[in-house]
Amino acid sequence: MKDRKGRKLFYDDIQHYQKIVVALNETVNKRPSAGRYRER
Repeated sequence: MKDRKGRKLFYDDIQHYQKIVVALNETVNKRPSAGRYRER
């Protein structure tokens, strides 16, 4: 979001970032072993 600093987010921008968050969340949830790497 550094490229958006100081700019108003438009509806399309918000939708785009929501899709990124959903994709990242699904990726983390599909990899149950991912949590173990963060704990070390």
